[in-house]
Amino acid sequence: AELDAARAFSGFRQGTLLILLLILAAGGLAGFLAIIIIRRTVHPIQDLSETARAVRDGDITRRAVKYHDDEIGNLATTFNTMTARLAETLGGLRLKISEQSSTQAKLRESEQKYRAVFEQAAEGILITDSRWIILNANPRAREILGYEIDELRGKNGLGLLLEEERPPDPQAFLNRVLSGEVLRIETRFCKSGGDCIIAEMGVNDIGDGRIQILSRNITERKRTEQALDQQIQFLGALLAAVPY
Repeated sequence: AELDAARAFSGFRQGTLLILLLILAAGGLAGFLAIIIIRRTVHPIQDLSETARAVRDGDITRRAVKYHDDEIGNLATTFNTMTARLAETLGGLRLKISEQSSTQAKLRESEQKYRAVFEQAAEGILITDSRWIILNANPRAREILGYEIDELRGKNGLGLLLEEERPPDPQAFLNRVLSGEVLRIETRFCKSGGDCIIAEMGVNDIGDGRIQILSRNITERKRTEQALDQQIQFLGALLAAVPY
């Protein structure tokens, strides 16, 4: 009986030990699988977070790694697509900014050249708006007309002409200019002191609602031509009076 009891206890102990070993093995396997699952899940998330921080800090060349074809992998793919579009958009913006900077630089250069020509031109130049109100006048125009710039600004450019020299239909005159026609006329201006001068005038549209009036004082030339005509007429009269 004692021998049977000992054998039974030995079998129980061995069974218990086997069960404990199986429990330990199952626990170890479960722990190993848990580590694998955690690494499979956490590492891609950490990588995606680091990539997002890098992009946020300005490195739009960074891309997330797609480790697996799961929800996190799909999230990485979507993130990379959005980042690529962002990089494309920023690249386009940089190009536009560069083009605008280049255009602005060329515009400033063009304005500087125009300003130099405007200030140094031998002809008088008046700039008016579409109502003929004077906006600016170069030094030669101020010299011809005898006005300072502050006196000219705000005046009606056509009002400087003698009344009989003004266009009978100012709107029709303006429409011709705005249509692109360059008008060249000979007319008479009133100077600040009341004296009148004869001038050749060219009128054209320069855009942005502005009109340019070029003027050249030809008073002395006209006087010379008139004196020459009188001399020719006098000589003609003398020759006609000489008997043949």
